Amino acid sequence: GTTVMSYFYHRHNESDGSDNPAIEDDYRYRGRKPQTRESALVMIADSLEAASRTYADRSEDGLRALSNKIINAKFIDGQLDECDLTLRDLELIGRAFQPVLASIYHQRIEYPRLLGPLKKETNGDENLDPQPALQTAFIDTDDKGNGTKSVRRFGV
Repeated sequence: GTTVMSYFYHRHNESDGSDNPAIEDDYRYRGRKPQTRESALVMIADSLEAASRTYADRSEDGLRALSNKIINAKFIDGQLDECDLTLRDLELIGRAFQPVLASIYHQRIEYPRLLGPLKKETNGDENLDPQPALQTAFIDTDDKGNGTKSVRRFGV
């Protein structure tokens, strides 16, 4: 699209110190506005992915607000004027991205310590890094509470 590179636009206006604000058109991408539903979807996805990386509130409500904000900004800026998306489509797109973003930024459990591959394959060239084996071993403490450790193997 022809979206304003808002970070650089606002940074110029804040750091310039003069009474001459930056010209918005100087900070717009030189592309075309999306012509198809698919290209509009890709533009929205790209903007959401980029914004979500720097967004502090990754709660369900925070990601919903971010999704709505990005889509509304694209709509208000006229970026979606030349594609065949309806307001209903935009609402569905916003709802569809929320679980995707939530799955990217969900909390993770602490995994058991990885021991490493059980065997190494070098493909006949000793100068190459070995390929990791399909089987991997993990260290795990005994459920009986006696402090002993056992090795569990996973893989094919």
